[in-house]
Amino acid sequence: MEEVLHKVNMIEKCGAEDNGMHDGDINYDKAASYCKSILTNCPLATRYMCLRIMYLLKSNQLEEANIYSKECMERTDLPYNSQLDSWRARVVYYNGNEVMGKKLLMNCLQQDPDNKDA
Repeated sequence: MEEVLHKVNMIEKCGAEDNGMHDGDINYDKAASYCKSILTNCPLATRYMCLRIMYLLKSNQLEEANIYSKECMERTDLPYNSQLDSWRARVVYYNGNEVMGKKLLMNCLQQDPDNKDA
């Protein structure tokens, strides 16, 4: 448990938005790696799935984000999660398939109109 808490703190440190208060600790690639590490211990933690996709995108790892988000969508052990779907839609959109990305985002909003991420 202590190890997971440490990784959560490191995600907050490495993935924090640059507002001038940090001393160069922002490293989205490292934050994505910490999320991946947490997911080995907590494989159904959708919050960290979403964060991993976000940090992969922020660290310009579009191909890895595409592969990972697709794997998440194909998992049968996960219940529907509109946040995860909205991140998948963003990945599809950012990879150049704007029509499909918009369609996926609209589907997210139809499933969950209160989803602020979509």
